Amino acid sequence: MQKLTIPLLAISFLLAVGCAPRPKPSAFPQTATVVNPYFSDKSQDYTYRTKIAVYGHELNGILIAKKISDSVHRVVLTTDFGNTLLDFEIGQQSFRKNAIVDDLDRKIIVNTLRDDFRLLFRETYAIPELDGHTGDLEVFAVEGRDHYQISFSGNKLISISKGSRKKEKVSVGFVSTNDKFADTIEIHHRDIKLNIEMRHFAP
Repeated sequence: MQKLTIPLLAISFLLAVGCAPRPKPSAFPQTATVVNPYFSDKSQDYTYRTKIAVYGHELNGILIAKKISDSVHRVVLTTDFGNTLLDFEIGQQSFRKNAIVDDLDRKIIVNTLRDDFRLLFRETYAIPELDGHTGDLEVFAVEGRDHYQISFSGNKLISISKGSRKKEKVSVGFVSTNDKFADTIEIHHRDIKLNIEMRHFAP
């Protein structure tokens, strides 16, 4: 009787192990969200003295940006005398060209400005989860073929760059005395002759 009991116990143990539920692997990696706070306040008019240098031409004026809905910003660039140079309504998935001067009204320039302002106004990026990191930091986000590098210094956002896996195509640099409003902004392209400089001023 003893000889029979030992094999039966061994079989019962193997069945129990084989039938026990296994922990399911996570379907998605853990992610965190980094935020660009600089154009997120609907109650604020963001006003900058702006210079756009494009293919040897230079436009100077006053740029006003405003968040007009949860997903859309309106950006208007005027001369000091109030003449409109451009007027766009820009969302991450939408775009409306209300007005633009003839010198800028070329498809490559309009599309580049649209994408620059989308990068400037975008509020969130999903990144691999961070373990309570504070201070200086560089993080990366990948969305299809687009690669983003987002840099912080002392918990302030200081730059966002966009490109491919191999090279950067455009960068946005911020200088801010606080973590809610950018005092100066510079947008630089690596492969086309279009750059934007913005300096905040109180009208």
